[in-house]
Amino acid sequence: MFSDRAPRQLVNLFGVLTVIALGMWFFFQPVVQQESNPLLEALEASAPLPCTLDQAGYFDARLYGSLQQNLNLKGDALLCNGSYQSLEQRVRLVFTGDSGTGGADITVVLGISRFIPGQAATELDTNVTVMDAAQSRFFGSQGYGRCWTDINSAPLGGSGGQQKNVWRVSGETYCSGALPQISGQGSVTIGDLSFSGRAVAE
Repeated sequence: MFSDRAPRQLVNLFGVLTVIALGMWFFFQPVVQQESNPLLEALEASAPLPCTLDQAGYFDARLYGSLQQNLNLKGDALLCNGSYQSLEQRVRLVFTGDSGTGGADITVVLGISRFIPGQAATELDTNVTVMDAAQSRFFGSQGYGRCWTDINSAPLGGSGGQQKNVWRVSGETYCSGALPQISGQGSVTIGDLSFSGRAVAE
């Protein structure tokens, strides 16, 4: 007959084997990538610089909802930059400025599709992200089909020492509804958004 220790030894052995098996299972699982941070992506794409250009760049917009702001930024009071991917025909523009509370605490990123430098165009699908640095909040269309841009552009080449591959990009953006907060309950409605910034061709 088995002693009363035998069942306990079997249970203990089973427990050890289970722990080892679980450890190996977790070890061989694929690494799950963390969700992207739109603020970090935007700043990595193009570090904003004073939006002086050959003529002062500008960013005007009215924000309603969780953010109540009238933005009227221009020249040295506005940071801007952008990048143009020719293969994807897409331009990403970054605008950063002071909302009136001190510091560069509002950033707006426009990801505009079907963009061709030097050509005016209407109703270009646009991915819009609004970042409120003061309260670490992000709002966005989170893709295309909600916001559009009417745009025109002209090269800055030769004026004020600007490089030939730097373009002035100007236009107006409008959205069909409020932009929901990312990982939150709020939303922002954008009205009367017009801009003029720079984009560097990659």
